[in-house]
Amino acid sequence: MAGGLEDRQIDLLKELGNIGMGHAASSLSLLLGEDRVEMLVPEVSVVPLKDVADNMGGPEKRVAGIYVKVRGDLILHIVFMFPVESALALVSALTAGRLTKLDELGYSAVLEVGNILTSGYLNALAALLEMTLIPLPPEMAVDLTEAILGAILAESRVAEDYIVMVKTSFKTGKSKIEGFLTIIPDEKSFEAVYNKFLKGV
Repeated sequence: MAGGLEDRQIDLLKELGNIGMGHAASSLSLLLGEDRVEMLVPEVSVVPLKDVADNMGGPEKRVAGIYVKVRGDLILHIVFMFPVESALALVSALTAGRLTKLDELGYSAVLEVGNILTSGYLNALAALLEMTLIPLPPEMAVDLTEAILGAILAESRVAEDYIVMVKTSFKTGKSKIEGFLTIIPDEKSFEAVYNKFLKGV
């Protein structure tokens, strides 16, 4: 058991990660114009807040972070972070190698992919919980992992001293794209999801 979650609940989150990222891989294939985007098996873990940055490569790691606030039946904060090298690989893949830096066009490209991936996960979560979840327009920043996480955690009312993190990797052509999805519920939302899990969603 980790962070108060039972083994079966961790397994459920892992399966949800597979479902959500599977849909996201299909959407990413369409966006990239590739016949196939290969998704490696997501790694789902429950991580203490103090260790989140270390699990993403360290607090000084530069990342492109996409932040989506979720309203509706739950209040969630969803963050998808790409290491800068993965963000650059995305930009190159999306533009057939025409762009290789995070300028205005590259920024927009990464934001779109991050939005697709977070939406894929969110749609799977809404279907599983049979709840209405409404994403607000995404925000993006390129900064150090610690800076982005700190700003988001300061805004959110974290329910516990740990969060769910999904590490996912995609292969498209010669590129490997790695990202980290984190889900941060507020206290009431955490209780609602926890109760759903206890009832055997």
